[in-house]
Amino acid sequence: MVTIFNQPILPSMEAAFCKENGQCDPHHDLHGPIPRPPISASRLRHDFQGGLVTFDYLNHRNGRTESLILSPEALIERMIEHIPDKHFRMIRYFGFLSNRRRGEMLPKVYDALGIAPKDSPEMPGYAAMLKGYVKVDLFESILCL
Repeated sequence: MVTIFNQPILPSMEAAFCKENGQCDPHHDLHGPIPRPPISASRLRHDFQGGLVTFDYLNHRNGRTESLILSPEALIERMIEHIPDKHFRMIRYFGFLSNRRRGEMLPKVYDALGIAPKDSPEMPGYAAMLKGYVKVDLFESILCL
């Protein structure tokens, strides 16, 4: 049992992670990355007298931050709507923006809409990036210095 100053630390956790043969790792699931919370605490404010929750969000139509005052149950109901069903496959791009069809369909969409496709910027080579970062020119001879 893990102890600090002869005090047991979470003895129920130790029992939960111990196997039947006596091997025990109480810190089995405690290490690893901690996921980001779905809503940051800075966007939520709680009114203790009225029991209401204020949720700050960005309104994309006018570009301003607005507040929505709801009961805790109504806020949880709105957040649950965004949780996908079990085994639901999340799709980010669909149709002509999907990975499989983007290369062949996107130029056709640009032609149909009369939009000139954007030119991709010219990427610097290895020597140019090294010269900008380390200030060493690879094309300059050591003997010429």
